[in-house]
Amino acid sequence: MEFTYDFGNEKKKREIYEWDRTWIDHTNDNTGKRYFYIGDSIAWAVRIYLKQLIGDTYYVDGYSTSKTLSDEYYYETIKLLAKQLPKTDEILFNFGLHGWSLEDDTEYKEFYEKALKFLMELFPSKPIHVVLTTAVKEVAHEERVEPRNRVAKEIAEKYGLKVLDLYSVAKENADKLSSDGVHFSEEGYIKLAEALNKFLG
Repeated sequence: MEFTYDFGNEKKKREIYEWDRTWIDHTNDNTGKRYFYIGDSIAWAVRIYLKQLIGDTYYVDGYSTSKTLSDEYYYETIKLLAKQLPKTDEILFNFGLHGWSLEDDTEYKEFYEKALKFLMELFPSKPIHVVLTTAVKEVAHEERVEPRNRVAKEIAEKYGLKVLDLYSVAKENADKLSSDGVHFSEEGYIKLAEALNKFLG
């Protein structure tokens, strides 16, 4: 899998193929516990397998995207979706395997903190949990995942947020990565979903 993006506009670096996926679970039910899971394609798949595990025990709404944290439409899209949710009790935030145009030690840290502050303002008094980015097979990209997860943990600690270490779960199940070295087999996604369910439980 190629990690590619278009440098056409230095302030709005976008990937060649941009995408968004949204999901609202049981739209007309505002009685059950409801999480809002923001992330990448891994988060999207984990949410699907989590649903198979939990049934209607609690609900998990989702927004997954290729957008980078420096893209203003990232925030506008989250705001638009948030208005449509029946309610939100807690937020799971995983930026994930995108935004490679951002420098790891400077820009990434700046925009990661901006994103968390944005969520804290959008969902005041709601618990926000930081979900670490999952491991990948290609060494060059794995070497960027690790420092980005350090940034995520550092900022989470700064604001007193809980951290879900899906990175370690992914590393332990590296043999379940698919042929692209990024996504997982069904068995791998089930392992990640089980870890998420345990964290939420």
